[in-house]
Amino acid sequence: PMPAGKDEVTMKNLFASTVGDAYAGMPQAQSDLYQSAVAYYAGKAVKTGKADGVLDTDIWKEAITSVTGGVTRYQGKHVVLPWGQNPGDFKDQMRSRIDVLSNLAEGVTASKVRDMPVQAIGDGRYVFRAGDGILVDKSNRPVVVDLNAPVYSPSEVSGKIKR
Repeated sequence: PMPAGKDEVTMKNLFASTVGDAYAGMPQAQSDLYQSAVAYYAGKAVKTGKADGVLDTDIWKEAITSVTGGVTRYQGKHVVLPWGQNPGDFKDQMRSRIDVLSNLAEGVTASKVRDMPVQAIGDGRYVFRAGDGILVDKSNRPVVVDLNAPVYSPSEVSGKIKR
């Protein structure tokens, strides 16, 4: 049996508080991930002998992290982490790419980019949020940070970009 009643409400609330606004504008994705976390929880509870219908918050937190890959706060918003990455490494990697990215958008300084929240658009891929929109480059294309790609210096990047 799965947790019901008050425990089920606790599961929903804990999931919502953990993912926060990481899936804003993507209600189907959030719903799918919740259902995946429930399935993970059920399997783990049976495997560990805790299938008594009483919520085990440790298993539930593990389920949420396992299906989402992890969620952290970055510049005031929740953001989905690259699969298996810890929040400190994520923040370090974002900082290491900002100087390169700030050269790609007209009038954008590294300090402005550092203050922008990000939104995941795929595992390890992010766009910078600018108000209700996203940061675009000089050609009006979204500026995408791909944490799966190698980091280049600003001079290497400017040599690769056709102007």
